Amino acid sequence: MPRTLVVATVLLYAGAATAAVLAVLGRSFPDLVAAALLLSAAYLTANARSIGWLLGTAVSLIQLAAPFAAVGANSADNLRPGLLLTAMLPAATFAALVVPASRDFRRVWFT
Repeated sequence: MPRTLVVATVLLYAGAATAAVLAVLGRSFPDLVAAALLLSAAYLTANARSIGWLLGTAVSLIQLAAPFAAVGANSADNLRPGLLLTAMLPAATFAALVVPASRDFRRVWFT
């Protein structure tokens, strides 16, 4: 398994843990759903299942786009300092999943 895919799996687990903590603290129900999806994506990716890679890519892309969609709806949030911090983990996860080495490995070896 390429290093980028191992890093992506660790980032998926970290994203699941972060979303679970936010859900427990009472932030919102979507965080609980995101935690479940990220945890299942990490587990399936670690066990060489193609659906895990697809799920991880989709969830990290949605998590990456959500804060920027909220900025578009409210122009007062355009310079919010936490916006980039909110998007860092999903951006790193998405980048590690779609790098060519990860995609080629998934295409050849995943079931």
